[in-house]
Amino acid sequence: MSPVSLRRIRTALATLAATAIALTGCAAPLPTDASWQPREPESISGLAFSGESVAFDSLDPANLAGISQHRATNTDLGLDLSWPMVAGADEFNSEIQEQQWSLIEAQEVATGLNYAPQLQPHGLSERGCAPGQTTASADELREQYPDASLIGSCEIVAAAGNILGVRTRVLDDEQDASVTTYYDLASGNSTAATELLSLDEEALGTLWHEAVVAIRANAGQVTLWPGDDATPLDETSRAQFETALAGAVLEADGSLVLDKSGGFESEVLDALPGRDAPGLVDRIQFTPEAIEPYLSEQGRSTLEQLDANWQPPQTSTMGLHAGCDLVPCVALTYDDGPNPGMTELLDTFAERGDVATFFFIGNQVSGNADIVQRTYDEGHELANHSWDHPDFTTLKPNELRDQISKTQNAIASITGDAPTLVRPPYGAFNNKVVADIGMPIIMWDLDTLDWQGPPRESLISDVVDNSRPGSIVLMHSIHDNTVAAAPGIIDGLHDRGFELVTVTGLFDGSVPGGVTFSRE
Repeated sequence: MSPVSLRRIRTALATLAATAIALTGCAAPLPTDASWQPREPESISGLAFSGESVAFDSLDPANLAGISQHRATNTDLGLDLSWPMVAGADEFNSEIQEQQWSLIEAQEVATGLNYAPQLQPHGLSERGCAPGQTTASADELREQYPDASLIGSCEIVAAAGNILGVRTRVLDDEQDASVTTYYDLASGNSTAATELLSLDEEALGTLWHEAVVAIRANAGQVTLWPGDDATPLDETSRAQFETALAGAVLEADGSLVLDKSGGFESEVLDALPGRDAPGLVDRIQFTPEAIEPYLSEQGRSTLEQLDANWQPPQTSTMGLHAGCDLVPCVALTYDDGPNPGMTELLDTFAERGDVATFFFIGNQVSGNADIVQRTYDEGHELANHSWDHPDFTTLKPNELRDQISKTQNAIASITGDAPTLVRPPYGAFNNKVVADIGMPIIMWDLDTLDWQGPPRESLISDVVDNSRPGSIVLMHSIHDNTVAAAPGIIDGLHDRGFELVTVTGLFDGSVPGGVTFSRE
């Protein structure tokens, strides 16, 4: 090697050494403690945590007494909506259905189409507030509901004492946002998640700072930042953080859980690894110590009840249904009882929480009083099918009145309530019969001809395939094949999106006078 080359190498090494010495003067000294380790997230911020393990309690409505689940779809409008209802909580049920109508009306405006309850070929047995519906990624939700451009999903996040916590999510082409509301079913009052906390500008900034610290820690950030310096809360970050707080869940231990699909946008987060990953969700859990100073009076009142046992206004959901202008409804009706074979039929309905309308023959009532009482107690509708099944068009006025009144009295003597509906035997009536009876006469728009003894599968497919929203279906409780077909009929109707109602329920409690064949 030449002397010139050696001099160049020595000069370069000297320059590097000088640069290294200079750099140590403007940087924090490296740790010299051999026991030093990168800090765990909880040591960076003891007030908030972030990561995939962060989650709120989500309850399965199927395990909660008094709660029923509902779903409305319309592929023309691109709608798929789910919501819960609670037996005996009329104010809550009205409010939650109004929320669905608000979404529907907005979609009507967007599409220029009018909404009507719509059936699907199959696939609607799963309905209501399933765990994970508000935390799944947008892609996962769209894969689950491929025909919907507007998806309304929900989760039950609290059921304690009189409090029901519902987290609802709306996903469409322009938004993906969740809102949590705590309903006091005893008072009828509701508290939004944003009302649980009393946050001024400083408090909002403090929580945002702790959230950012937690996200950075979860991403492997081990520098001494942010120290005591507040994290900047710019306009975009503020809007996203406030939206996330609207969907926050207050846990029974006093912690608060929130999430942001797609992650928060902030200059202090954008450079972290994985921020551009598909399906990114920032999940934050604030500890009770972080939240307690900011709880509002409503928040403290709600928290006090979250450890209590669930106490719904009513435990049975038999007959609880959404409005028949919101969901497809069908009324299954059974003639010629009461009869001993109805026990199996009633068992089938009870197992599924559904109801029907039974047109009873009066002279069979007293001999089957236990069946009559059970039918009434389980929420079914009891109606008049004459005293001994004559053709009404062949009777004199006094004979017709006798057929009706004796049956009314027989049923009322057991249940305490007289029927309000009549079905003439054989479906035989004329104008004079209608005038003389003076009560709504209920016919049908789907006759199964079950008295001819069709195979069970044929009977099932007839009802499931041919019922339409508002249908009244004619069957008879005295035929074994009809009783055997009931499980398949009910399950098949559910799978198409139907809710089963009584005839009176089909008309929202007010059946029109005269002769009725269906709701339509």
